Amino acid sequence: MLGKRPHRRLALIGALALVLLIPGLAVADDVYVTGNAIVLVGGTRTVTIPAGGSATVSYYIVARPQSQDGQQGCNASDGSPATLRFYVGSQQLGTSTTPVRVDPDQLTFTACRQGNNFNDKSATFSSNTPGTYVVTVEVNDSGPGSYDISQASFTLIVQPPPDTTPPVITPTVSGTLGANGWYVSNVTVTWTVTDPESSITSTSGCGTTTITTDTAGVTLTCTATSAGGTNSASVTIKRDATPPLVNCTPPANAVWYADNVSVPCTASDGGSGLANPADASFTLATSVAPGQETTAATTDSRTVTDQAGNSAPAGPYTFRVDRKAPTVTLSCPTAPVPQYATASATWTASDGGSGVAGPASGQTPLDTSQAGTRTLTLPAGFVRDNAGNASAPVSCTYQVAPQWQWRGFFPPVDNPPVWNVVKAGSAVPIKFSLGGYYGMDILNGAPRVQFVPCSPGPSDVISEAEASTAGNSGLQYDATSGQYIYVWKTEKSWGNRCARLVVTLRDGTSREALFRFTR
Repeated sequence: MLGKRPHRRLALIGALALVLLIPGLAVADDVYVTGNAIVLVGGTRTVTIPAGGSATVSYYIVARPQSQDGQQGCNASDGSPATLRFYVGSQQLGTSTTPVRVDPDQLTFTACRQGNNFNDKSATFSSNTPGTYVVTVEVNDSGPGSYDISQASFTLIVQPPPDTTPPVITPTVSGTLGANGWYVSNVTVTWTVTDPESSITSTSGCGTTTITTDTAGVTLTCTATSAGGTNSASVTIKRDATPPLVNCTPPANAVWYADNVSVPCTASDGGSGLANPADASFTLATSVAPGQETTAATTDSRTVTDQAGNSAPAGPYTFRVDRKAPTVTLSCPTAPVPQYATASATWTASDGGSGVAGPASGQTPLDTSQAGTRTLTLPAGFVRDNAGNASAPVSCTYQVAPQWQWRGFFPPVDNPPVWNVVKAGSAVPIKFSLGGYYGMDILNGAPRVQFVPCSPGPSDVISEAEASTAGNSGLQYDATSGQYIYVWKTEKSWGNRCARLVVTLRDGTSREALFRFTR
């Protein structure tokens, strides 16, 4: 005789063995599962719910007559109730277990189904995880008798939720991204298409694409369909892997330039366009300061960039720039040069840049026609270098010794600083010697009178016997004394005034005597 145990699965095996031994003999009360949720599929009890849904099923116990299990009638009604617990595999189900939940987590029977007294107990099963789960029961009853649970199992099918969303499409772009959304290398586009709810049924344009030529914008589209619908994704690729085109036209660099050199440049970009519109036309230039010269004058440089970030250099260029004038040195004779003699000054020129154009030295004749201190000036541009720079003016001084030997004024006239006192209106004989007779064309015009303030100083009176009141001004020569005599006719109106008499000779020299006039 089989006694009651906490776990009736072993009892079920024993009961099945007895059934096989004794045909038609029921050896245990039967436990059943029923309800509208139970569906027979191929002889298997199934319950189908959507993920997140639930289904309620009922259990009941049927007492078998002549059970031969040691107890007549319903085992659950003998004062020791029967308790049903639920399992998926070895996991006992409860109100919060996963992947399957049950509420309540156990059913207690104190009676069996009989006539109109069904005595059914209900449990609600739920799950959020799609799958197929076999739900079994276990019966606990402390009294005698046993239970057959072979009719109490069912299969819980949890279906995934219906697919209401189309596939998710994600593009992956591989390449070197420059500026402003432009790629500066080959670009490869791949697509990832996923739908966790249903299978992808069709795709279009979702293959790998490689863009190897420049383009202002090519749009690629991937379209995919699943049970949730159709979705499309697009990506636009701009490719510019070509740097800007820079064109500069420098002049010849083997020649010398007298000023800074400019190099005109233009730039263009047929792809993304120039980043700076001012780069379309610009100028590079050297920056040699005035007074400097160099064989390696370098222009500035410029980097031209397009919108994609590609760049191209412009310059620098090197030229010969000479902004320094030649240096001229002029040397005059240090010893006095005789009047009317042939003499010259020596000049030399040098240039550390482009070099002197023409002779680098020479001689320039001196003007000796007038005695005294003279100045020779070589004008600006007397010498030029090979770049065309003109030399600055340069001068030197020299002395011209007079040909005539001036020996001063002779009486009655005294030389400065003596004031010669004479009556206004007198004719004063101005006597002087040049060391010989040189003709009567020795004066550079008549002597000049310059009135000056009277001032203290030594004086000497020219008597009326020495001065004449008659005659006119004029030049004479006394061969006996070897003197030139200029009769100077004064004016009566000069009384009480002082004057300087200036005698200028044709050799360029000037001599003077001081006079105070009386009335």
